[in-house]
Amino acid sequence: MKEESEEKRLKYFEFVQVAALHAVLCTAKLYDYAKDNSGPLKPSVQSIEGTVKNVVGPIYDKFHDVPVELLKFLDRKVFFCFLFLYILFFLVLVLFFEIISLS
Repeated sequence: MKEESEEKRLKYFEFVQVAALHAVLCTAKLYDYAKDNSGPLKPSVQSIEGTVKNVVGPIYDKFHDVPVELLKFLDRKVFFCFLFLYILFFLVLVLFFEIISLS
């Protein structure tokens, strides 16, 4: 179970996920503050909020995993790029020492 949860975690782009979460939380707090202090516009704000939820809700339900899956995909690609560069560097280093030893 622990291996599975570590496998699902992002290795390189976790900071992006954390930053997005903080941005969403700050925006939600700001929106709640503005809604609570909207005074006589409060019923209109609530009506518009209900309409937006009805329109955006199904779209959100369909696509809410896409950003996370995209980050996971990019995270895996970054890992393989680093691995490739590490192997390439190692091979160049070995060739360099072979050339030096032959001289």
